[in-house]
Amino acid sequence: MTSIWEDVQSVIDGTMPPGAPAPYNANSAALANSLVVKVDNAYLYGFHVHSTKATAQYIMVFDATAVPADNAVTPLTFAIGANGDCDELWMPPRFFQAGIVICNSTTDTLKTLGSADCWFDVNYV
Repeated sequence: MTSIWEDVQSVIDGTMPPGAPAPYNANSAALANSLVVKVDNAYLYGFHVHSTKATAQYIMVFDATAVPADNAVTPLTFAIGANGDCDELWMPPRFFQAGIVICNSTTDTLKTLGSADCWFDVNYV
């Protein structure tokens, strides 16, 4: 069994064996307003979010084990246009101590959970 760091390093330096499961993928499998990607420390490589909402909204990523209460603040906020897409990629990946949670928000600075109108697809180790 390898450590998270060994998995991350093997992805970065291209030595991950073919067919190996890292980086891992989590998706919402249906329209949703949030996704708890992983509950434990992890590295976030990136994500794709497709919004079906007829107006713009925001995507927020939290270092947490569950979807935070409204009015929570995150350092990672991304605007997504009406019926639009948001793609982010980090190389090297970003570290999350508690876990990775992604959600939509109707406001940009304080979380206000929106309706279930997003498809989330996230890559992590």
